[in-house]
Amino acid sequence: MTANDSLRTLEGLLPPRPGAGLDLDWPTIEEAWGTEFPHDYKEIIARYGDVLLGEYLEVLAPGVFTPDTCDEPGAPLGGMGFITADARDIWVDTAPVGVDVKSEELVTWGGKQCRPFLLARSW
Repeated sequence: MTANDSLRTLEGLLPPRPGAGLDLDWPTIEEAWGTEFPHDYKEIIARYGDVLLGEYLEVLAPGVFTPDTCDEPGAPLGGMGFITADARDIWVDTAPVGVDVKSEELVTWGGKQCRPFLLARSW
């Protein structure tokens, strides 16, 4: 199954609300974060936006405020940059043994109720 097939399956099971998607300036966001976000993630954001799925899984939409700039005036408290900064701080103290990932490589793309962070290594 391809990413496009998976997205069509998701849309069939959970149609996006009208007007829910976000049209983001991806080149500016990717420059700020220093990484390119995956195509399927961009498509989910374009269709669903910053969304809570089934009151269980929240998919976060990125902005130009990154972990390095999340404390600046105007940065949203709890935004993706703020949450990623928290996750990176926790990773430094609790990184799993045998996982060769530096904290600054992590991006928090979502969260769920029983565990706060869903992480990806910089794509």
